[in-house]
Amino acid sequence: MNEKERKDYVLVFGGPGASGCSTIAKMFARYFDLEYVYGGELMRKKVKEMGYEDLEDFLTKEREEEIFKIDREIDTYLRKKASKGGVVIDSKIFAGLASLEGIPCTAKVWIHASLYRRAIRSVSKLPDLSIGGKVKVFLSAVIDLQKRQKTDAKRYKNLYGIEYNDPLLYNDLVIDSTNIDEKQTFDLILERLKDGGYIE
Repeated sequence: MNEKERKDYVLVFGGPGASGCSTIAKMFARYFDLEYVYGGELMRKKVKEMGYEDLEDFLTKEREEEIFKIDREIDTYLRKKASKGGVVIDSKIFAGLASLEGIPCTAKVWIHASLYRRAIRSVSKLPDLSIGGKVKVFLSAVIDLQKRQKTDAKRYKNLYGIEYNDPLLYNDLVIDSTNIDEKQTFDLILERLKDGGYIE
């Protein structure tokens, strides 16, 4: 494969919060020297421009039409990026959208992990806490991750009819990262994509 063909790659990564999806997507962007576009960051920027403290604050305000409007704007932007090629798209919804609309992608990968593992990863990013503090933060992370997954599933179903909790419908590859680290996850996905003929 020549450099031009590699630059035309459109790799899509998605997964629930703290699954490791964004880390792996960035690793692929670096590995293939592709642009990295993160749908979540685009959403956060839009929300800050509207005067909200953070995305969670905005999403809990039950402003469905505003949320849908921003989602559609971001999805339009991601479609344009995909049409140009040479990009890694990190988005929970884009694989479903691409499948439903027939948007050409080199490969669509979903990375998931158990709720327990995702909560542990969320807590590990925080500064050192006492044992009691860690337990409290861990339990809070479990609740937050469950809540966010339900919110996302409802949002994407209402917006596009996408079954968020059934990634096999839209992705070429579904990987469980519960018991493997970032490097192992990257290597496994790279191997599977090569073996499947998605990339060379």
